[in-house]
Amino acid sequence: MKKKMVLLVLFIFLGVIVFFTSYLVTSRYYDYKHKDDFQQPVYNVDGSYLKDEVKIILKTKNKGSNDFIVDKEITVKELKDTLNSKKEVKKDDIASYFATYNYKIDNIQSSQVVLTRDSITKLKSNKYYIGEFNGYFAIYKTGDDGVPFIEDPQRDVFINMRKVASYGTETRNRILNFQREFDTKDDAEESISEYN
Repeated sequence: MKKKMVLLVLFIFLGVIVFFTSYLVTSRYYDYKHKDDFQQPVYNVDGSYLKDEVKIILKTKNKGSNDFIVDKEITVKELKDTLNSKKEVKKDDIASYFATYNYKIDNIQSSQVVLTRDSITKLKSNKYYIGEFNGYFAIYKTGDDGVPFIEDPQRDVFINMRKVASYGTETRNRILNFQREFDTKDDAEESISEYN
């Protein structure tokens, strides 16, 4: 009887040792294999942080159709660099930042966030407009088709001025919707100097 009791205790003791050994080996293997998963923020629809690699796509609805024109594609990391921010970004942060430019979240996936806005009014051909580019004032020229473009990004984007978002809603909307029209580039430059 004593022999059976000793064997039972020994068997239980060996079972406990095997259990703890396998637990420790598995735990260390899992921690080593997945250590990067715990260092980077994970994207979830419930509002947690977005990874730096998540793409943000900005689209404007083409007037007269249901098609969208892609205005810009950036990553979360590029947005953080633009804002000079090191803090992690949530879906709500993106929604509130781009709301100042009349964008709303249309579609959200693990690898991208798509924001859309309604079309801007039809622009006259071969005119100059004050608009916004990467948050700064910019002078746009329209071609024969009325599509705005920046002729010289080095000269026509005013990065030394206050950002468009720092102005009131009325001024910001006039700039974002290309409501300041000019016949010459000189007139547009003179008008931009008023915002300084």
